[in-house]
Amino acid sequence: MSKHTAGPWFISDSHGHTHKIRGDDGDAAICQTSHWLPSDPLNESIANARLIAASPELLEALKDALCALEVCGRDFDHVTGKARAAIEKAEQP
Repeated sequence: MSKHTAGPWFISDSHGHTHKIRGDDGDAAICQTSHWLPSDPLNESIANARLIAASPELLEALKDALCALEVCGRDFDHVTGKARAAIEKAEQP
């Protein structure tokens, strides 16, 4: 499993076209979204920043949902396959 900055993450700075995402410790930015082109409206940049900031919680919720589906014992292969693929993508080295 690859390591990532522990959550929660939050949008720490929003200055015009740039939105920085930081970890709970508030140190160096994890990443930032920017909006520079007319085809990339500011609202899209903010929405991207919010989605990135929610990533640790989304990954944890997906892991919990996968566990619940597996325990349920029904044939949810189409759902569990997608969940496993998404978790693997998030945690690949």
